[in-house]
Amino acid sequence: MGIIAAIVIGYVQIVFQHRQVKLAETVALVPPPARSIPEFAEYSLFSPEAIFQGIAVGFRNRTVELRALERAVRDGKSVLVLEGLPGVGKTLLAAALCSRLQRQYRIRWLSGRERRDATLGALVAGLAYDPALPSSRRLQAVAGSAVDWAVATDELIEYLVHNRIIIVFDDYYLLTDEGIHRLVRKLQRSKIRSVALLTSRRHPAGIERLPLVESRQVTGFSRPAAREYLRDHGIREVDEVLDRVWHKAGQGIPEAMRILAGLTRGRDVTETLDRVHAYTADLTDWIARLYADLEPTEQDLAKVISFSYAPAGLDLLREVVPNPDVLSKTLDSLLDRFILVNVGDRVHMHSLLCEYIRRQVTPAERDHYSGRIVRYYQRRARKLLLGMGEQPSYGRLYLESFPDYVNDTASHAALIDDLLDRLGDHELRPGRGARLLVLGAGNGIHDPALAAHGLRVVNLDIEPDIATLGHQQTQAIAGEFVYVVADMTRPLPFAAGSFDAVFNIGSSFGYEERDEDNAAVFRNAAEVLKPGGPFVFEYVNGAYWQEVRGGLETETVTLPTGSVRTTYAVFDPSARTSLASISLRRSDGSTGWFHHFMHYYRLGEITAMMRASRLTPVAVYGATNSRVREPFDEKKSSAMVVIATKNAAEPVHRSAG
Repeated sequence: MGIIAAIVIGYVQIVFQHRQVKLAETVALVPPPARSIPEFAEYSLFSPEAIFQGIAVGFRNRTVELRALERAVRDGKSVLVLEGLPGVGKTLLAAALCSRLQRQYRIRWLSGRERRDATLGALVAGLAYDPALPSSRRLQAVAGSAVDWAVATDELIEYLVHNRIIIVFDDYYLLTDEGIHRLVRKLQRSKIRSVALLTSRRHPAGIERLPLVESRQVTGFSRPAAREYLRDHGIREVDEVLDRVWHKAGQGIPEAMRILAGLTRGRDVTETLDRVHAYTADLTDWIARLYADLEPTEQDLAKVISFSYAPAGLDLLREVVPNPDVLSKTLDSLLDRFILVNVGDRVHMHSLLCEYIRRQVTPAERDHYSGRIVRYYQRRARKLLLGMGEQPSYGRLYLESFPDYVNDTASHAALIDDLLDRLGDHELRPGRGARLLVLGAGNGIHDPALAAHGLRVVNLDIEPDIATLGHQQTQAIAGEFVYVVADMTRPLPFAAGSFDAVFNIGSSFGYEERDEDNAAVFRNAAEVLKPGGPFVFEYVNGAYWQEVRGGLETETVTLPTGSVRTTYAVFDPSARTSLASISLRRSDGSTGWFHHFMHYYRLGEITAMMRASRLTPVAVYGATNSRVREPFDEKKSSAMVVIATKNAAEPVHRSAG
């Protein structure tokens, strides 16, 4: 499927009836580009430039390595590898290189530590949605289809041949997807304009000493450089003592020296050195001592920052920390002990400290802190991107923003044909003249196909404006159509058992924040469905789209009308929800926008909701490119189709075919 279908199905798919959506119209709002909003970094596959620029502040003592890497890029190396012990400065070196080259290259930063489950498909999707770059259309087609890894790899390499991109695979050794590893191994033999930059604690498996590969071992600071570093961090001792610290810190590993500086605050340096072992590859004991010295409020703040991934600003911390009244004092204490460093007007914590602190929190604390951070970003999305005011018709703006999907009558007809055929496979197909209820129907994009099968259709939608538009369009269709304005999460205005079949298709589901409110759609459908009648549910496959849409933090498309649609998305990986904000700028300068909130429920959650609502699932299919002909595959199917019956006794089948 193409870019429009990928975006629509992924997180803005047929969203006509969300009753909690608040809409706005802006007169002169030009949405800011992604790089000006570093707050959204952790919800995308790639961190924006602002992150690595900030982390690179204070970079020192790496002039020789940095020049060698710049020379390797100029010489056309396809793969650069930075190896070294934890804390030696591999990420800083990569960040400094990217800061030097950002005017010549687009930078894409993938953290193996934060996205170790990232896949080749997610990588393709993350790179594809940049319409200004050559070959992006072909990559978009791959991103929206179920091609195998070999095809995806070849198309991605072709894309990197034509574009100047630096993809940083930070902590590459933590990435688990074999598709990504195959890609990198193939890149080392491919002459491209782009560069794959790997940081790793050990030499990556499969990376050979080839002409297009540059590998560098990153080591600690020299003794003179280490003395300067330590004195800058408050250890003002004679050279002999500083050299002992240098040796104890793995011969000048920067992060080890910084943690030792924190441990010695208010203590005798020599005594501290006698108490700790020499650093080889593990700082856990040192970090544990440093963390144990903190007050409870300081530990709480450290926990919050360990989950914020990107450098955290005061505005975020004030909203999410347990004790905002002592925030300033607590921050000063953590900065004084070098647990935090200033990055402009933000604070940053090294990944080694983050790793240790995250291991100390309980599951309840993890959910609490990460959840509060997500909610902060969702509020920021509304405030920063969307302005104020009410949009007259959320549905009308959706139709205007996604014309390729809305006007794809062939795909809509194919979907209806396949759904009715699948019902026929189970002897549940409604006959001509049967009464069908369509929940979340919008303006009735499926009406012509339903009419072709002789069904009497009642379309239900929450927006009067859209229902009126749908009713007007049925005047040109031969058939019986009724439009009703109602909320499908509330009891429906129909008699019990008054419909032969009920459809909830086009992923018109999951828009409420509470699970019980979403489940109410199934309860209400069951109430108006005849006993034994079929309920057909077509909905995004959350497991699939969480991977495929991985890199879509922002996406801009110029429509055939000349309007420009920009989509911003904030994802909550733990809750499996998304908040998308879509802005439309027309050729006449007028603008509009709308929100879309959506849950990515899994198949098991859906069928459990159905069973609790007197609906018995009898078959599950996968849907791809609007065709419903294959068994459901959680990893490959872009959507799921569940066929259920009211008070039926048939067992559920995980696949059908």
